[in-house]
Amino acid sequence: MTRKSSEQRLNDIRTAREWYVQAGLENDGRARFLSDMADKIERGRYPTTKQRNWADKLFAEGPPKIHNIDRVKEITELSQLKGFEAKKAGILADFAGKLAKGWGLSEKQEAFLANLVADAKKFQKDGPFLPKPEVIADLEVSFSVLKHKNGWYWQHRVGTSKAFEAVSRWLEWYWRDDAMKDVTELTGRPHEPVDAPRIDQWSCDKVLSACKKQIAEIKTAKHEVGVMIWSKSHNTYGLVSGAPRVSAAGTVVYPCLVNGELVDICTDKINKRLPKNPRA
Repeated sequence: MTRKSSEQRLNDIRTAREWYVQAGLENDGRARFLSDMADKIERGRYPTTKQRNWADKLFAEGPPKIHNIDRVKEITELSQLKGFEAKKAGILADFAGKLAKGWGLSEKQEAFLANLVADAKKFQKDGPFLPKPEVIADLEVSFSVLKHKNGWYWQHRVGTSKAFEAVSRWLEWYWRDDAMKDVTELTGRPHEPVDAPRIDQWSCDKVLSACKKQIAEIKTAKHEVGVMIWSKSHNTYGLVSGAPRVSAAGTVVYPCLVNGELVDICTDKINKRLPKNPRA
């Protein structure tokens, strides 16, 4: 066998690596091996005899045979959509690699892949997910409630914690962007827009589900304005004077007139029906 120079072997390795990339097999073990070998030679560390022989063998074999060409091409293109969720894109790329090698998929894998492809196509058609205005209002209520939860609460709700982090980042961007638009409108000076952090349907649904009780009460008050109630906090009657809102402590409260003073009373401290024998 003709002895190869280091430069020639590096060129051959790069060429072979490119074959795998073009075939959609950049995550294949052989492609990763070729990448490692190229990096090793570029750093001045020469491969072992066994490694050199395998690299030479992969180059001599020529471009890898691709199976399911049309399907692999579609999935690969979807996995490379700019802005698409990185985790889903990576899974799509893995599936493309398996199919390109001729591997079969189980029924569950096919169903999972079909859902991922549908998500990617929806993203391709509609662009990044953005909450509608009415959903944003509910997310703001949820944020006001959840930001006061302690470590014990989050420790037992890992998924909700992850979703809340994503929603919080997006809301902070939304509020800042909205404020900058107001400044532009007042001053006439345009502001440089900042790309929105990624948010997805799952994160929104998870956060909304965690606060569905509070959201429902904000939308449909348990106690209407002008209704007499019994305040367990004050042990006396009061008059509801406003719509419910989320307090600074993260609880739903009602502004009420009690003993001539306007106070906020937590919803769980209000009796809808007056007690028959209230304590003095």
